[in-house]
Amino acid sequence: MVTTESARGLIPEADLELIRNKVSIDELLRDYDLQLVEAGGGRLKALCPFHNEKTPSFSVNLDKQFYYCFGCQAGGNIFTFVQEYERVGFPEAAEMLARKAGVVLQRTAKRDDQYHKTLEVYDALDYAAGFYHTYLLEDAGAQGAREYLAARGMNEEMQRTFRLGCSPPGWDELLKNASAAGHSVEVLDRAGLIRQNKTGKGSGFFDEFRGKLIFPISDAQGRTIGFGARRLAGDDDPAKYRNTRETSLFNKSKVLYALPQSKQGIRREKAIVVVEGYTDAIMAHQAGLDFFVASLGTAFTQENTQALKRYADRVYMIFDGDSAGLKAAERSIELLVGENLDVLIYPLSDGKDPCDAIAELGGDVFWESVQADSVDIFDFKWNRTIETGEAAASPQMLSRGVKDFLSLVAKISDKVARRVVLNKYVE
Repeated sequence: MVTTESARGLIPEADLELIRNKVSIDELLRDYDLQLVEAGGGRLKALCPFHNEKTPSFSVNLDKQFYYCFGCQAGGNIFTFVQEYERVGFPEAAEMLARKAGVVLQRTAKRDDQYHKTLEVYDALDYAAGFYHTYLLEDAGAQGAREYLAARGMNEEMQRTFRLGCSPPGWDELLKNASAAGHSVEVLDRAGLIRQNKTGKGSGFFDEFRGKLIFPISDAQGRTIGFGARRLAGDDDPAKYRNTRETSLFNKSKVLYALPQSKQGIRREKAIVVVEGYTDAIMAHQAGLDFFVASLGTAFTQENTQALKRYADRVYMIFDGDSAGLKAAERSIELLVGENLDVLIYPLSDGKDPCDAIAELGGDVFWESVQADSVDIFDFKWNRTIETGEAAASPQMLSRGVKDFLSLVAKISDKVARRVVLNKYVE
């Protein structure tokens, strides 16, 4: 039997054929909001989702269950389309289509057991997200969280779109409700939703998040994998934000917040904008800027960079206009230089964050300003080098900065691009 290797086991050809028989190409494309029209001869046509065009060149052959774009040469079957549109590998595409078709993929006993355990964690996280969300919208105990969101200007539509929530202040409210719903303590613990009490005489479990505003964090397919939690008024937690601890599904360094909600906008704009905070990203979406995502904190990582490359060639980085934001921008540059991405930096005025700027200017004007006033990463780094050296009034400091700049330029993998940058800055 012909099989295709999957990260979760072997996918038999019989299962793939069953998916093909249950998911037609036109049904799939309509699910992705393609406006298909009759083209005659058993064919349909539409505007291509993979490049900008005004005249439809995307052709669908219903007999062969195949698509082809005469404009950009994209083509393939249902698996190819999901791979290209979702920017995932074949195994992930097959899993997504299997869920759509209601097909249970066959696996070895060992793989099947691991898969079942993973599904248990996904289910527990989804339950928790729903529990927190309902509490935010309906419970009197979440009034403080609702007042905070209202003060930030966030409407209920965004709260629902991003499934925001609030965790009850009690010691084990989620634990009790999730257990009653059939989620075991062992699974809740693996999901990072509860924590064992290892102090005093007790040895029980308690909720990881209590009395906090909750931001569900999803993977690229929109499945909840963890949570961000913000301190509210009256909370004596010294940390303003906390995240789910690292689990089998959640690794803070590998996630871009709001990516599932931003995919369509990113494709439309051919660009992705990265901000620092959850609220920054959500308020951008509320203002119509549905291609903004957030890194989970100021520590941009190599994994974040790889995720960006999968979705866009042009990246705008918007950092808060304080010293921490500028330092975050400089750290990010070190990671982005060698990735052949068109990266532009938009540093805000001191003391402002994107939420402030969007509220002041409106979404459209803010986006126009970002496009007009952003600088490429080498301009940003060079200006910072000169400013730092002049501020220190030290030739030695300036010399050190120039050497750092040259070491950054050396990381450019494209020789021609490296020469262009050197010619621009070095006499």
